[in-house]
Amino acid sequence: RGWGTLAAEVAPRVCPTLLLLRDASSDPEVAHVRGKLDSARLERMTHNARGLADAGHLRDDVSVEHAAEVMWTYSSPELYELLVVVRGWPVERYGTFIAEAMVAALLPAAGSSSGT
Repeated sequence: RGWGTLAAEVAPRVCPTLLLLRDASSDPEVAHVRGKLDSARLERMTHNARGLADAGHLRDDVSVEHAAEVMWTYSSPELYELLVVVRGWPVERYGTFIAEAMVAALLPAAGSSSGT
C-alpha cells in the first residue's frame, strides 16, 4: 500500500516532465533520453519485485518479471495522465487506485497461504 502513497506524492512532481519528454520524443535525442528513463524505471521495478519475491510476498503464480512489468505499468506517467490529468481524479484517489490494483495483481488474497 506504500506504493500508492509514494505514487501520490511523487507523480505530480515527476510525471509532467516525463510527459513533456514523451510529447517531444520525435526528436531522436529526446527519444533516447525517454527510452533510458523507461529502462531505468523497469530496472528499479525489477529490483523491487525481486525484493517482494524474496520476502515471500508475491502470489505463487506471479514471477519477478511479471511483477516488475505490472509495477512498471502502474508507475507510468501515462497512467497518471489518464486518471489525474484527463479524468480529473484527485491525486489521493490515484494513489489509492495504484495501491489496490497492485495488491490485487501481485499479492495473495487475504487469508491465502500462497506466497508465505
